[in-house]
Amino acid sequence: MSVFTGFKLSYTCREKTAEPMKLYFSLIRNQKNMISTFYISICFITVKLFTKMSWISVFKNQK
Repeated sequence: MSVFTGFKLSYTCREKTAEPMKLYFSLIRNQKNMISTFYISICFITVKLFTKMSWISVFKNQK
C-alpha cells in the first residue's frame, strides 16, 4: 500500500514539474495554497537533482 502511494506521489510530482514554469511562479506569487507551492518546489528541486545525477552517470559511462 505504501509503495503504491509513493509511486502515485512520484507520478503526480513528475506531472506537476512537467507543467510550464509560468504556473509555478504564479503559484508562488499568489500563495493562496502554500502547501501545494511548497510541494511543487520540493518536487522541482528533486527532479532537477535526479536529472543532473542521471546526466553525470551517462557522461561517465560514455568515457
